[in-house]
Amino acid sequence: MNEILDQYGSPITNQFPAIIIPEPFTLESQDKTSLDKIRDEIMDKVRTWENALNPFFSEWQELSQNWRVQSRDNGRTKSGFHNSKSGETHRAVETLATVWFRMLTASDSYFEAVANGLDPLGKELTSNDLYAIEKVLMTQLRTFKFKEKLLRSLTSLALFGTVIFEEPWRQRLNGDGMASSEGTDLEHRSLIQTGFDTTVYEIDQSDFIFTVDFPTVWRLRAWAHQSPDILDKSKITQYLSDTEYSTNGTDLKKGTNVYNRITERQQRAGYTTTDKNIRELISYHGKLDINNPVVGSYWESLGRTDDPGDSDFTAGILQGEETVKFHMTQYRTWHSKFKTALFKPFELEPLSYGAGRIGKKTQRLLDATESRIDDATAFNTYGMWKLGRYSGIKPNQFQIKPQNIIDLEDINQLEQLKMDVTVIAQALAIQMQRRENFRADTGAGSNLQAIATKATATEASLTQTEGIRGASVHAEVIAEVLIREHLEQMHINNLDNLDSEIWVAISGEAKPRYYNRYNLPRNVGFEIRVTTDKNFRPERTQKILEALRMVTSTLSDRLRQAHGQHTPKISRSIRPF
Repeated sequence: MNEILDQYGSPITNQFPAIIIPEPFTLESQDKTSLDKIRDEIMDKVRTWENALNPFFSEWQELSQNWRVQSRDNGRTKSGFHNSKSGETHRAVETLATVWFRMLTASDSYFEAVANGLDPLGKELTSNDLYAIEKVLMTQLRTFKFKEKLLRSLTSLALFGTVIFEEPWRQRLNGDGMASSEGTDLEHRSLIQTGFDTTVYEIDQSDFIFTVDFPTVWRLRAWAHQSPDILDKSKITQYLSDTEYSTNGTDLKKGTNVYNRITERQQRAGYTTTDKNIRELISYHGKLDINNPVVGSYWESLGRTDDPGDSDFTAGILQGEETVKFHMTQYRTWHSKFKTALFKPFELEPLSYGAGRIGKKTQRLLDATESRIDDATAFNTYGMWKLGRYSGIKPNQFQIKPQNIIDLEDINQLEQLKMDVTVIAQALAIQMQRRENFRADTGAGSNLQAIATKATATEASLTQTEGIRGASVHAEVIAEVLIREHLEQMHINNLDNLDSEIWVAISGEAKPRYYNRYNLPRNVGFEIRVTTDKNFRPERTQKILEALRMVTSTLSDRLRQAHGQHTPKISRSIRPF
């Protein structure tokens, strides 16, 4: 027995073995050289990401302008010429996003809890248990405005093709500081401030993910007070009192170019982003060098003996200079905090394609044609004149007003420059064809957008069916991440973190039940009720009606007598419909 106990330390006496008590971990007590190595390792990955995706950053800025129907170069062009913008990208993105949103949330409710095992006592989960799970999650979804954030994510997904969102645990406090409601939020993360390993073929294969945020000094101070064990309070306080910070906010110390990209996008949208009370914070989640003494010290403080290389770690780098946060990532993997959804993925490419990128070339052609059409229309409307030197008229006499008379000494000295107005009609025809090409390429067809066309009723029906089918396929795939995986993560987080009570009214019971992390049912999965083209097939509806008539027919006396024997067969027959 003593030999078994002695492996944990040398015995103090012959009777009692030594007991090793893990020392508490504090970031302030760690060696600065080791912390700097963590900083350098993370900043090297950040710079690699920025260099690799630099072409994409400029493209995403252009796609953002296309969605805003904002002319390139802020509308500046040669005097007298138009710099027009076609709204095709905006129309396609809004069409896809709203169609997906309706397909994902049309059912009431749009998800169903299912039993994936037994409860801790070895009993089967009841229908009331599963119903309670659904109501708890639905309450949290409404509290944190899930639908609004879902639509925002779908809009970015349709435009850029890739969306990354974080799932932080949120709490809303009462006046006494107690949590009135809490749950897992859905926080959309912009691609220009969220990094990953660009050498992988899928983002989910990346060993790390990080975000670059710009919290205010007050928020940083609050975080340091709330979590002194994982945050270096002294370093944060030092940076908050930095007197070198410029009064106009342009000298913000930063280790990335993210702030410049955010500022550029916001300024193009009309915002002024000058704030001297913010700091750059890089939040990294992923693999780190396990030979670093900081990692070893932290692992020992947890009393763990397994391999730290199997775990992801979370670290915070303030202004690219100091490591101010360190701890093990939630559930030991960054995938428990971030999810990614894709629109049009292609092999060997981690970033997917969206309507903006697929239609970028056509959008430019549409803009150019639109500008020339406006130029021709303006020229034909206002016109230009040839004026002879001896006509006896001055240019300032050309004023548009009713019954105006202009005196001429020689009428042959004045002549209007005319253009071929048929060019406008030809350009409009080309523009319409390019619009149809854009809609076909992006999957946001005219029928899907409810735009009137010259097609026959049969042709319109077939086109709409194809458009709905394409949108349905993407909606089903998107639902797996944005709905099902998010619900699963919400439930897992509830089992560990939900302290406040959520009350649920159960049909047939006199009093409602309350649920928190101590009594929530476990071993639960989720099925998503996506409303797709499969729900509108006429032949499917006809077969369902025929099956129901067979089951409920008053002539099926023998079938009703053998109800218990034939019910499974009937269920299997109806299920494929």
